[in-house]
Amino acid sequence: MLYSGDEKRHNNPDLAYVDADFIRGGGKVTANLQTLLTDFSQKVDQLKQYITVVYVISEKQVYRLKDVNQINNLSVGWQVDINVLQGPKGDTGAKGDTGAKGADGAPGTKGDTGAKGADGAPGTKGDTGAKGADGAPGAKGDTGAKGDTGPAGPVSIATDTDMQTGTDNTKAATPLGVKNWWTWVKGAQMLSDQNYTQTEKSKLAKIVTDFTVGFASPRSITEPDYFRNQTVIKEVVLKNADTFSYSINDGQSYITPSLPLTPATYITIQAGTWVRWRIKFSANQVSASVNLLIQ
Repeated sequence: MLYSGDEKRHNNPDLAYVDADFIRGGGKVTANLQTLLTDFSQKVDQLKQYITVVYVISEKQVYRLKDVNQINNLSVGWQVDINVLQGPKGDTGAKGDTGAKGADGAPGTKGDTGAKGADGAPGTKGDTGAKGADGAPGAKGDTGAKGDTGPAGPVSIATDTDMQTGTDNTKAATPLGVKNWWTWVKGAQMLSDQNYTQTEKSKLAKIVTDFTVGFASPRSITEPDYFRNQTVIKEVVLKNADTFSYSINDGQSYITPSLPLTPATYITIQAGTWVRWRIKFSANQVSASVNLLIQ
Protein backbone atom coordinates (compact mmCIF):
# COMPACT_ATOMS: atom_id res chain seq x y z
CA MET A 1 0.00 0.00 0.00
CA LEU A 2 1.24 3.45 -0.90
CA TYR A 3 0.73 6.14 1.70
CA SER A 4 0.63 9.76 0.67
CA GLY A 5 0.37 13.11 2.31
CA ASP A 6 -2.77 14.69 3.56
CA GLU A 7 -3.30 16.85 0.49
CA LYS A 8 -2.38 16.69 -3.20
CA ARG A 9 -2.83 19.44 -5.73
CA HIS A 10 -2.33 19.97 -9.43
CA ASN A 11 0.59 22.14 -10.35
CA ASN A 12 -1.84 24.30 -12.37
CA PRO A 13 -4.42 25.70 -9.93
CA ASP A 14 -6.96 26.00 -12.80
CA LEU A 15 -6.95 22.26 -13.56
CA ALA A 16 -8.55 19.35 -11.66
CA TYR A 17 -6.22 16.98 -9.94
CA VAL A 18 -8.50 13.90 -10.41
CA ASP A 19 -11.42 13.11 -12.88
CA ALA A 20 -14.58 11.97 -11.08
CA ASP A 21 -15.04 9.19 -13.67
CA PHE A 22 -12.06 7.42 -12.17
CA ILE A 23 -13.05 7.71 -8.50
CA ARG A 24 -14.95 4.86 -6.81
CA GLY A 25 -18.35 6.21 -5.97
CA GLY A 26 -17.92 9.36 -8.00
CA GLY A 27 -20.63 10.96 -10.12
CA LYS A 28 -21.04 9.95 -13.78
CA VAL A 29 -23.02 10.87 -16.92
CA THR A 30 -24.77 8.67 -19.59
CA ALA A 31 -26.92 9.34 -22.67
CA ASN A 32 -30.11 7.42 -21.90
CA LEU A 33 -31.58 4.61 -19.85
CA GLN A 34 -30.26 1.96 -22.24
CA THR A 35 -26.66 3.20 -21.90
CA LEU A 36 -27.19 3.42 -18.12
CA LEU A 37 -27.44 -0.39 -18.14
CA THR A 38 -24.42 -0.97 -20.42
CA ASP A 39 -21.82 1.83 -19.92
CA PHE A 40 -20.65 0.61 -16.50
CA SER A 41 -20.72 -3.16 -16.89
CA GLN A 42 -16.90 -3.18 -17.26
CA LYS A 43 -16.30 -0.48 -14.60
CA VAL A 44 -17.73 -2.18 -11.55
CA ASP A 45 -14.67 -1.24 -9.50
CA GLN A 46 -15.52 2.46 -9.96
CA LEU A 47 -19.04 1.95 -8.60
CA LYS A 48 -20.09 2.10 -5.00
CA GLN A 49 -23.51 0.98 -3.85
CA TYR A 50 -25.76 3.85 -2.64
CA ILE A 51 -22.91 6.35 -3.38
CA THR A 52 -22.55 6.28 -7.16
CA VAL A 53 -25.01 8.61 -8.99
CA VAL A 54 -25.44 8.92 -12.77
CA TYR A 55 -27.07 11.82 -14.60
CA VAL A 56 -29.20 10.47 -17.54
CA ILE A 57 -29.30 13.16 -20.21
CA SER A 58 -32.45 11.91 -22.05
CA GLU A 59 -34.42 11.77 -18.79
CA LYS A 60 -32.91 14.89 -17.17
CA GLN A 61 -32.77 12.93 -13.94
CA VAL A 62 -30.17 11.47 -11.63
CA TYR A 63 -30.19 7.69 -10.93
CA ARG A 64 -28.49 6.31 -7.79
CA LEU A 65 -26.98 2.81 -7.72
CA LYS A 66 -28.79 0.68 -5.13
CA ASP A 67 -27.47 -2.80 -6.04
CA VAL A 68 -23.99 -3.14 -7.56
CA ASN A 69 -24.83 -6.71 -8.60
CA GLN A 70 -27.85 -5.57 -10.68
CA ILE A 71 -26.38 -2.71 -12.72
CA ASN A 72 -28.00 -4.17 -15.88
CA ASN A 73 -31.49 -4.18 -14.33
CA LEU A 74 -33.10 -0.74 -14.18
CA SER A 75 -35.88 -1.54 -11.70
CA VAL A 76 -33.73 -3.60 -9.30
CA GLY A 77 -30.26 -1.98 -9.59
CA TRP A 78 -31.15 1.74 -9.90
CA GLN A 79 -33.51 4.30 -8.44
CA VAL A 80 -34.31 7.93 -9.30
CA ASP A 81 -32.59 10.27 -6.87
CA ILE A 82 -34.77 13.33 -6.62
CA ASN A 83 -32.62 14.94 -3.92
CA VAL A 84 -29.42 15.33 -5.97
CA LEU A 85 -30.68 18.05 -8.32
CA GLN A 86 -33.04 19.72 -5.83
CA GLY A 87 -31.71 22.87 -4.15
CA PRO A 88 -32.53 24.10 -0.66
CA LYS A 89 -36.11 25.00 0.08
CA GLY A 90 -36.77 28.68 -0.61
CA ASP A 91 -39.07 31.08 1.10
CA THR A 92 -42.76 30.72 0.54
CA GLY A 93 -43.76 32.82 -2.44
CA ALA A 94 -46.61 35.28 -2.53
CA LYS A 95 -50.05 33.89 -3.20
CA GLY A 96 -50.71 33.78 -6.92
CA ASP A 97 -53.74 35.08 -8.71
CA THR A 98 -56.78 32.87 -8.95
CA GLY A 99 -56.52 30.78 -12.07
CA ALA A 100 -59.06 30.82 -14.83
CA LYS A 101 -62.00 28.48 -14.52
CA GLY A 102 -61.21 25.07 -15.91
CA ALA A 103 -63.11 23.53 -18.79
CA ASP A 104 -66.31 21.68 -17.98
CA GLY A 105 -65.82 18.01 -17.35
CA ALA A 106 -67.21 15.35 -19.65
CA PRO A 107 -70.86 14.36 -19.06
CA GLY A 108 -71.31 11.58 -16.55
CA THR A 109 -72.65 8.17 -17.55
CA LYS A 110 -76.39 7.74 -17.84
CA GLY A 111 -78.04 6.67 -14.62
CA ASP A 112 -80.16 3.52 -14.30
CA THR A 113 -83.80 3.71 -15.40
CA GLY A 114 -86.06 4.50 -12.50
CA ALA A 115 -88.75 2.09 -11.33
CA LYS A 116 -92.10 2.23 -13.11
CA GLY A 117 -94.59 4.51 -11.40
CA ALA A 118 -97.95 3.30 -10.21
CA ASP A 119 -100.74 3.08 -12.79
CA GLY A 120 -102.94 6.15 -12.92
CA ALA A 121 -106.65 6.00 -12.26
CA PRO A 122 -108.79 4.98 -15.27
CA GLY A 123 -109.94 7.90 -17.39
CA THR A 124 -113.60 8.62 -18.00
CA LYS A 125 -115.22 6.88 -20.93
CA GLY A 126 -115.13 8.95 -24.11
CA ASP A 127 -118.16 9.78 -26.20
CA THR A 128 -119.22 7.33 -28.90
CA GLY A 129 -117.67 8.28 -32.21
CA ALA A 130 -119.78 9.14 -35.21
CA LYS A 131 -120.64 6.31 -37.62
CA GLY A 132 -118.21 6.04 -40.51
CA ALA A 133 -119.30 6.37 -44.10
CA ASP A 134 -120.37 3.22 -45.96
CA GLY A 135 -117.57 1.57 -47.88
CA ALA A 136 -117.58 1.26 -51.66
CA PRO A 137 -119.23 -1.91 -53.10
CA GLY A 138 -116.81 -4.83 -53.47
CA ALA A 139 -115.67 -6.09 -56.85
CA LYS A 140 -117.62 -8.87 -58.51
CA GLY A 141 -116.30 -12.29 -57.58
CA ASP A 142 -114.92 -14.80 -60.09
CA THR A 143 -117.27 -17.28 -61.68
CA GLY A 144 -117.33 -20.51 -59.71
CA ALA A 145 -116.00 -23.76 -61.14
CA LYS A 146 -118.42 -26.01 -62.97
CA GLY A 147 -120.01 -28.59 -60.69
CA ASP A 148 -119.58 -32.33 -61.12
CA THR A 149 -121.97 -34.15 -63.39
CA GLY A 150 -124.89 -35.53 -61.42
CA PRO A 151 -125.64 -39.25 -61.16
CA ALA A 152 -127.30 -40.92 -64.10
CA GLY A 153 -131.05 -41.21 -64.13
CA PRO A 154 -132.89 -44.40 -63.17
CA VAL A 155 -132.20 -47.44 -65.33
CA SER A 156 -134.53 -50.19 -66.42
CA ILE A 157 -133.83 -53.52 -64.70
CA ALA A 158 -133.93 -56.73 -66.72
CA THR A 159 -136.44 -59.34 -65.53
CA ASP A 160 -135.70 -63.07 -65.29
CA THR A 161 -137.48 -63.51 -68.61
CA ASP A 162 -135.31 -60.80 -70.19
CA MET A 163 -132.23 -62.56 -68.87
CA GLN A 164 -133.30 -65.97 -70.23
CA THR A 165 -134.39 -64.58 -73.61
CA GLY A 166 -131.15 -62.62 -74.07
CA THR A 167 -132.37 -60.27 -76.80
CA ASP A 168 -132.71 -56.94 -74.89
CA ASN A 169 -129.56 -54.79 -74.89
CA THR A 170 -130.93 -51.74 -73.03
CA LYS A 171 -131.73 -53.06 -69.57
CA ALA A 172 -129.33 -53.56 -66.66
CA ALA A 173 -128.73 -56.91 -64.95
CA THR A 174 -128.63 -57.04 -61.15
CA PRO A 175 -126.66 -59.55 -59.03
CA LEU A 176 -129.95 -61.27 -58.12
CA GLY A 177 -130.97 -61.43 -61.78
CA VAL A 178 -127.60 -62.98 -62.70
CA LYS A 179 -127.93 -65.51 -59.89
CA ASN A 180 -131.45 -66.49 -61.02
CA TRP A 181 -130.22 -66.72 -64.60
CA TRP A 182 -127.35 -68.99 -63.62
CA THR A 183 -129.69 -71.24 -61.64
CA TRP A 184 -131.86 -71.42 -64.73
CA VAL A 185 -128.85 -72.27 -66.92
CA LYS A 186 -127.72 -75.09 -64.66
CA GLY A 187 -131.22 -76.55 -64.53
CA ALA A 188 -132.04 -76.18 -68.22
CA GLN A 189 -130.76 -79.66 -69.29
CA MET A 190 -129.74 -78.21 -72.63
CA LEU A 191 -128.17 -81.46 -73.82
CA SER A 192 -130.88 -83.80 -72.60
CA ASP A 193 -131.73 -86.48 -75.18
CA GLN A 194 -135.46 -86.19 -74.61
CA ASN A 195 -135.55 -82.42 -75.27
CA TYR A 196 -133.26 -81.98 -78.31
CA THR A 197 -132.62 -83.72 -81.59
CA GLN A 198 -129.11 -84.79 -82.58
CA THR A 199 -128.75 -81.72 -84.81
CA GLU A 200 -129.84 -79.38 -81.99
CA LYS A 201 -127.44 -81.04 -79.55
CA SER A 202 -124.58 -80.54 -82.00
CA LYS A 203 -125.40 -76.81 -82.18
CA LEU A 204 -125.88 -76.41 -78.42
CA ALA A 205 -122.57 -78.13 -77.74
CA LYS A 206 -120.84 -75.08 -79.24
CA ILE A 207 -122.55 -72.59 -76.85
CA VAL A 208 -120.07 -71.04 -74.42
CA THR A 209 -121.04 -68.98 -71.38
CA ASP A 210 -119.47 -67.85 -68.09
CA PHE A 211 -120.46 -66.87 -64.56
CA THR A 212 -118.80 -65.06 -61.65
CA VAL A 213 -118.60 -66.20 -58.03
CA GLY A 214 -118.18 -63.39 -55.48
CA PHE A 215 -116.48 -63.63 -52.09
CA ALA A 216 -116.93 -61.06 -49.32
CA SER A 217 -114.07 -60.70 -46.84
CA PRO A 218 -113.33 -62.51 -44.60
CA ARG A 219 -115.39 -65.37 -46.11
CA SER A 220 -113.40 -67.48 -48.59
CA ILE A 221 -115.81 -70.43 -49.18
CA THR A 222 -119.15 -70.20 -50.96
CA GLU A 223 -122.34 -72.14 -50.55
CA PRO A 224 -122.32 -75.20 -52.87
CA ASP A 225 -123.52 -74.94 -56.49
CA TYR A 226 -125.38 -77.86 -58.11
CA PHE A 227 -124.50 -78.96 -61.65
CA ARG A 228 -127.43 -80.88 -63.17
CA ASN A 229 -125.53 -81.62 -66.36
CA GLN A 230 -121.88 -82.39 -67.05
CA THR A 231 -120.00 -79.12 -67.42
CA VAL A 232 -116.46 -78.29 -68.63
CA ILE A 233 -114.68 -75.22 -67.15
CA LYS A 234 -112.19 -73.92 -69.71
CA GLU A 235 -110.93 -70.73 -68.08
CA VAL A 236 -110.61 -69.30 -64.56
CA VAL A 237 -110.07 -65.51 -64.09
CA LEU A 238 -109.27 -64.19 -60.57
CA LYS A 239 -110.01 -60.69 -59.25
CA ASN A 240 -108.26 -59.66 -56.00
CA ALA A 241 -107.61 -63.35 -55.30
CA ASP A 242 -104.30 -65.22 -54.97
CA THR A 243 -105.40 -68.88 -55.43
CA PHE A 244 -108.51 -70.79 -56.54
CA SER A 245 -109.67 -74.28 -55.57
CA TYR A 246 -112.89 -76.31 -55.59
CA SER A 247 -114.38 -79.29 -53.76
CA ILE A 248 -116.69 -81.97 -55.17
CA ASN A 249 -117.08 -83.83 -51.86
CA ASP A 250 -118.79 -81.11 -49.81
CA GLY A 251 -115.59 -79.51 -48.56
CA GLN A 252 -113.80 -82.62 -47.30
CA SER A 253 -110.93 -81.90 -49.67
CA TYR A 254 -110.14 -79.25 -52.28
CA ILE A 255 -108.52 -79.41 -55.70
CA THR A 256 -106.26 -76.49 -56.70
CA PRO A 257 -105.81 -76.42 -60.50
CA SER A 258 -102.77 -74.84 -62.12
CA LEU A 259 -103.71 -71.57 -63.82
CA PRO A 260 -104.14 -70.70 -66.59
CA LEU A 261 -106.02 -73.82 -67.70
CA THR A 262 -105.03 -75.68 -70.87
CA PRO A 263 -107.05 -78.22 -72.89
CA ALA A 264 -105.24 -80.93 -70.95
CA THR A 265 -106.24 -79.38 -67.57
CA TYR A 266 -109.83 -78.28 -68.27
CA ILE A 267 -112.04 -78.94 -65.23
CA THR A 268 -114.87 -81.42 -65.86
CA ILE A 269 -117.78 -81.36 -63.42
CA GLN A 270 -119.89 -84.51 -63.66
CA ALA A 271 -123.69 -84.28 -63.83
CA GLY A 272 -125.46 -84.24 -60.46
CA THR A 273 -122.45 -82.83 -58.55
CA TRP A 274 -122.47 -80.22 -55.79
CA VAL A 275 -119.40 -77.99 -55.97
CA ARG A 276 -117.93 -75.63 -53.36
CA TRP A 277 -115.54 -72.85 -54.43
CA ARG A 278 -112.70 -71.47 -52.31
CA ILE A 279 -110.09 -68.75 -52.81
CA LYS A 280 -107.27 -67.16 -50.81
CA PHE A 281 -106.78 -63.42 -50.81
CA SER A 282 -104.96 -60.72 -48.82
CA ALA A 283 -106.41 -59.52 -45.52
CA ASN A 284 -106.66 -55.96 -46.81
CA GLN A 285 -109.03 -56.94 -49.63
CA VAL A 286 -112.69 -56.14 -49.04
CA SER A 287 -113.93 -58.63 -51.61
CA ALA A 288 -112.71 -60.95 -54.35
CA SER A 289 -114.25 -62.75 -57.33
CA VAL A 290 -113.71 -65.67 -59.68
CA ASN A 291 -115.03 -65.78 -63.23
CA LEU A 292 -115.53 -69.25 -64.75
CA LEU A 293 -115.81 -69.86 -68.53
CA ILE A 294 -117.91 -72.99 -69.05
CA GLN A 295 -119.33 -75.11 -71.93
